[in-house]
Amino acid sequence: LPTRPEAVAISSEQFDFTSTLAVFRGNVRAQPEGAALSCGVLKATFVPGGSVVQQIEAEQQVVFEQKEARTTGEKAVYLPKEDIITLTGNPTWKAGGKEGGGDLIRINNKTKEFLVSRNVVVKLVPDQMLSLDWLSRASQTNPAAPNRLPIEIRSDELVSRTNSAVFRGRVRLIDPQ
Repeated sequence: LPTRPEAVAISSEQFDFTSTLAVFRGNVRAQPEGAALSCGVLKATFVPGGSVVQQIEAEQQVVFEQKEARTTGEKAVYLPKEDIITLTGNPTWKAGGKEGGGDLIRINNKTKEFLVSRNVVVKLVPDQMLSLDWLSRASQTNPAAPNRLPIEIRSDELVSRTNSAVFRGRVRLIDPQ
């Protein structure tokens, strides 16, 4: 979903339009600058009496890809004024050696905050994490060993900012080694 106002090419099998709502249905593809969005239904709600987009909703197998990051869910809501994207319906993300999901993912592009709520599961590849002695001991003792299996962290909430990640509520770390 676009992070700033811009023209976006959208294709679909069906298109309906009123003065306050544009609805694209069936094999919807949108390509905001440097990204790709696919879904079953895309709705853009406009501020009454104008051409300013108030809200964008994507539904049915939503996939958003930008650079090496991929986010999925059954529903995504983007609020352009706040520059916030909320994904629900088994939302997941994958970027580099990190992946995860929960019941809700909220991305605030203004503050660069990434929030995952309820039933949070995060998988991290140890070789791509901050080096923590007790987590990386196996790869340090045998540098020729193949990449380790991902470490899994489960919690009730994850708040990630540019330089930090905080897990809260019933935090469990699972190391398959």
